[in-house]
Amino acid sequence: MDITKAILCLIYSFHMPLFVFISGYFSKNLEKRRKTAFEGLLIPFILAQIVVGLIVLVTDKNLNLLRNPLFASYGTWYLISLYIWRTLMPDLVKIKKLMVIAILAFLVTPFFWGMDNTLGLQRAIGFFCFFLMGFYCSEKDVLKAVRIPKALCIAVYLIELAVLYVAFEIIGIPHGPMFTIFTHGFTISKEFWQVPFIVCGYAIAFILAIFNSVLFINLFFTEGDGKLARYLSKIGGDTMPLYLTHLALIKIFAALMKPLPDVVYLILAVPVGIGFVVGLSSDKYKNAFNNVIKKIVAMVLRTEEL
Repeated sequence: MDITKAILCLIYSFHMPLFVFISGYFSKNLEKRRKTAFEGLLIPFILAQIVVGLIVLVTDKNLNLLRNPLFASYGTWYLISLYIWRTLMPDLVKIKKLMVIAILAFLVTPFFWGMDNTLGLQRAIGFFCFFLMGFYCSEKDVLKAVRIPKALCIAVYLIELAVLYVAFEIIGIPHGPMFTIFTHGFTISKEFWQVPFIVCGYAIAFILAIFNSVLFINLFFTEGDGKLARYLSKIGGDTMPLYLTHLALIKIFAALMKPLPDVVYLILAVPVGIGFVVGLSSDKYKNAFNNVIKKIVAMVLRTEEL
């Protein structure tokens, strides 16, 4: 029995939408975020492109970095997307019905033929709705969602896993297209009979992203205990050290686990992932990371002045 595909789809149905939501939640100071976007996001994106691109080149023999240096490989799309969102938000918030437009953009991006992951544009457009939800959401709104019993959250996750397993292993629904829909990387061909199926798939992905994110929050936090706000503040207040470092570490971890069965990889990935979040979110690591980035930024800006 191979349940790996079902587990991956379940995780990818919400983990980046939730992360993007948290980023939006901590982007309420629009002008400050815009002013720091170049140093805090664009330069780290360029560094991540180089570091992750070289790791992918060695581990996967992937030449995307050489073919297209702006192709957002292996998660760097988030950095450039966050740069785009924070740079444009002071102007975008002036648009009426912006949330409606953002949700529609989530549904229609698979129809942008010819758009690939260059500058992460497909996901920058598609995931903007989750960023906007976080931006408009208050702490009181978030705490209202923490009311579901943990046992019920686990039960619902298990039911979802069972449904996904039956869909992939018994019914024979292709895993690849479903996975790319959950990761918002699917682009349809020009066969228009696909349109209603893809729109339905993305609508389901949108609902699951919100639903499973709420379950995840309820699984780890209790209403009124104050931990939710503290953890959101700790992780979301400065996501760059966590996100940028985990890209390289997860890729190295995946390369080390490659000879082992997928189930072993998934079992180890949970504690390793939690360890990454705890360690890379610590104040000591954040300070060290930010000091290195500041020195690199200073070198770049000094070079520009010359």
